Amino acid sequence: CPPEDELPPGIKSCSDFNGGPQVMADITISNGMKMFIDGTFMAGAEICVSDNGAALPEELFVFINTPMGGMSPTPTQLSIIDSTCSGQGLTLLTSYGSLNLVHYINSCQGD
Repeated sequence: CPPEDELPPGIKSCSDFNGGPQVMADITISNGMKMFIDGTFMAGAEICVSDNGAALPEELFVFINTPMGGMSPTPTQLSIIDSTCSGQGLTLLTSYGSLNLVHYINSCQGD
């Protein structure tokens, strides 16, 4: 994560733990109540976050952990992302902690 005073627009906070994310990671993306992503991914993998055509919630919590082969994973990063259009918002080609936003589809406006 960058220092707090250098966070890009749209990221509310970002914290690294235990050396930060590695080449493979368990990634969980939720709004605190509903899970959107929960799986193990290699660095560079493309992940699609969606809510079956509904608008995403205003905040997304991104947990990145080192996989531990069935044992409790080791936390390496937590980011809170503002996914609203009216707030700081998401910006293409911007890093949000370990995630890079490379494509955005809005069902009302298209790509």
